[in-house]
Amino acid sequence: AEYKTPRAARRRRHTRSPETLAAATQMGAAASLLLDWAYQALVLPASLANSVYLAWTLRGLGLGAKRVQTGVSVTAQFTCFQRYFLHANGFGGDRLAPRIARALPLYGIAQAQVWLALGRSRFGGRCRVPRVPGLPKHAYVDNNICMMMSRTSFMDEACRKYLKEVASCVVLGAGLDSRSYRITHPTTLKGWYEVDAPNMIKLKRSILEKSQIDTKSTTYVPVVFGNESWIDCTEAKGFDRKARALFIMEGVINYLPEKAVRETLRMIASCKPGSILAMTCIIEADKAKMDGGNRSRFEEALKKIGEPHLWYLPKGTHDEFFGENGFEVLEFLDTPAMCERFCPPSLAESSKEFVTTFAESGRGYSLILLRVKA
Repeated sequence: AEYKTPRAARRRRHTRSPETLAAATQMGAAASLLLDWAYQALVLPASLANSVYLAWTLRGLGLGAKRVQTGVSVTAQFTCFQRYFLHANGFGGDRLAPRIARALPLYGIAQAQVWLALGRSRFGGRCRVPRVPGLPKHAYVDNNICMMMSRTSFMDEACRKYLKEVASCVVLGAGLDSRSYRITHPTTLKGWYEVDAPNMIKLKRSILEKSQIDTKSTTYVPVVFGNESWIDCTEAKGFDRKARALFIMEGVINYLPEKAVRETLRMIASCKPGSILAMTCIIEADKAKMDGGNRSRFEEALKKIGEPHLWYLPKGTHDEFFGENGFEVLEFLDTPAMCERFCPPSLAESSKEFVTTFAESGRGYSLILLRVKA
């Protein structure tokens, strides 16, 4: 009586037992794996050629001249390319990354890597961020997707939460950051300032113009670091340190020596109490491992492209360090915590590998939210 209607009868005929479903799932997984292998074999010549060209470029046989001409850092470009990859795979919220990436000197390399990786994921292979030949595994690992997704989401979240409560937003070492152009500015926000070296700002404005991205709501603050005070230059452009502000330092602080780190933090802490700083920071989690070879290899790789890390925050000292520089810690996410919070379950394997590779190198990646003390 349960199957009197034709529709119910059809449903009954197509019902499969658990054993049948399990067998079908295994066959599907096997077919997906075979397709992945076939795709890799098909694109192997293009992938090898692309990797050789990328390695050749990064070793300074062509990149050095490009960097002198353009003034854009290699790490800034790869950050943009990783966000381009995230967006193309449906994992990232930076919808402007593809448009900005197209105007960059190394775009041809990134485009090839992205489409090779996209093809693999479409055929059922594991979703991967392209590795960069010439750098150690823990520098630009395949699972770097987790780090970039976490830090992008963390900074975007801070902007959406605090922009309504502050008078201005200041992005230090803005690079190719696109938040000012893709996040809605509340009517109470009086200014959005991007601070960076003059040649970087000049190139970025050229790129944004080519990409047809509206920049009217952004004030650019060129600073000759080492010769000028970035906060004085920002005030000269209209910034008011007597009003609460949101500061963003993404992928910046570890490229500064400790003295400059403290000076920068104290300049921010001189602003109105209650101002917010959202930042990324690499932690010295295991000094013995870092001094045992991993640290020197990692730093040597970054030195080759002229952008070495100069400072790491010792593990477990964040409350004390930031406290003595005028801040209270609102939030501190270590590597496992940020992956758990921002990475979807489909990237659980990549998240685990990301945590492991950072631990093996003696470092930890962290996301930090600070508030200027009263």
